[in-house]
Amino acid sequence: MDERDRALHRLGAAQHALVTRRQLRDHGWSTHQVDRAVKAGRLIVAYAGVYRILGAPVTSHQRIRAATLGAGAPGSHRSAASVWGAELGPTPPLEVLVGGTRHPELPGVVVHRSRRLDPRDISRRHGIPVTNPLRTLVDLGAVATPEQVELALDSLTSRKLITVAGARAYRDKLAGSGQRGVGVLGEVLDGRVLGDKAPDSLLEPVMARLCRRFGLPMPAFQVWVLVDGVWRRLDFAYLEEMIDLEVDGYEYHGGSYERWESDLDRDAALTADGWRVLRVSKAGLTRRPAKTAARIRATLDRRRLERRA
Repeated sequence: MDERDRALHRLGAAQHALVTRRQLRDHGWSTHQVDRAVKAGRLIVAYAGVYRILGAPVTSHQRIRAATLGAGAPGSHRSAASVWGAELGPTPPLEVLVGGTRHPELPGVVVHRSRRLDPRDISRRHGIPVTNPLRTLVDLGAVATPEQVELALDSLTSRKLITVAGARAYRDKLAGSGQRGVGVLGEVLDGRVLGDKAPDSLLEPVMARLCRRFGLPMPAFQVWVLVDGVWRRLDFAYLEEMIDLEVDGYEYHGGSYERWESDLDRDAALTADGWRVLRVSKAGLTRRPAKTAARIRATLDRRRLERRA
């Protein structure tokens, strides 16, 4: 392998198996050699001047990185949300954000323009230049539904990438600026059922939305109670009725016997102290929400009757 091939693979390793014509030229490739590699199928054209190395699988991150290389601009909006881990759909649109007077055009890529593109709004994630999480949330409000913005907010806070208080401060900073999406983010923040608390998983916001959707009283979120001399945190709790709602995804236990044993001990201690523990699964929240809500309501009604007796 000669030096040019080594340079090709070094560049590709850092860019999701992508290279640009300019980068190859900077590493000793002539125009003729690049064209010959394209003709031979060693380099596959993604956009004008941007190539995928033969044999590399096409991934979502690679598609976004190719768009950023082709446009010379960071990924933004739904593309940036995807890179930060917010799941808004299986194949989010390719979107980039351009400042200044440039007008790049790439087939299949939505090019957004902004008069307010602060360099501090740009970050890198998985080797891809993208708008940072706070700017991404604002931009999402211009192209996505409030429900999708709320889902992205919950995803970013559960991953500890931002805080709700930070999102509020960023919203306030841009208030009155005319920045598209600020109003939608404000609507989401003001109506957030969990307040400024960050969820530990995406199932907790789903639980809160289920209560709102089916008209259940909103339980307290992330409550600490003293049981048998030990402080224990409850996901959700109806304190007066002493009902503990625990939201469990399979991933939480992940086959861990120790965690499963700890949960059994915790539930037994709560039950002995007079609590009623209801564990709600991901399937119960997402596939059987009406049945889950009915079960919670029936438990509430029964506990209230018991207290009156």
